Amino acid sequence: MSACDAVDGAFRRHRRTVRSVGADQAAKGADHGGDCDNRAIAKSVFQVHGVDAAGQIVVRRQLRRSLVLRFFAGLAPCIVGVEACATSHYWSRQLQALGHSVRLMPPSYVKPYVKRQKNDMADAEAICEAVMRPTMRFVETKTPEQQSVLMLHRIQLMLVRQQTLLSNTIRAHMAEFGIVAPIGRQGLEPRPTVGGSLGCRR
Repeated sequence: MSACDAVDGAFRRHRRTVRSVGADQAAKGADHGGDCDNRAIAKSVFQVHGVDAAGQIVVRRQLRRSLVLRFFAGLAPCIVGVEACATSHYWSRQLQALGHSVRLMPPSYVKPYVKRQKNDMADAEAICEAVMRPTMRFVETKTPEQQSVLMLHRIQLMLVRQQTLLSNTIRAHMAEFGIVAPIGRQGLEPRPTVGGSLGCRR
């Protein structure tokens, strides 16, 4: 199974692609070198594309989000290709818990394998092709703890950007009235003067 955030059509921003063993091959055992299934998933719709050991398509269908884990739980352990995008690490952990071998790939590495017009089925097929390339580079699945730390850093960066944006906006508005605040964050702190005005230079 492969999961990626590149969504086509109405789900373009949230689609993922998943690849794993095809349904017909699932009954033959957990052969990781055999069939492959590719799935393009969104917030609510997942596109599945599966091939067997000979590269023949054995499944191509859409799944609702609530049916994804049930579908892959019915397959024998297989290789699952996932585009390393938002929520892909979550799906990777879920699929690994089902016994599948999940391989996360950067979306830029999958793009060259899209053979035709970009859509859900084409993306799923491309991931299915890319995940088996011998020179493909994969991303390690992050643990919930690792993702939590990254989220804290990203939120901190976002707050710093918002603070800088707000302070620059205030400076620009003040400058229209001839008030120039000192450089730095502390330059905007209120400093009462004899006249009771903000302690900035005119």
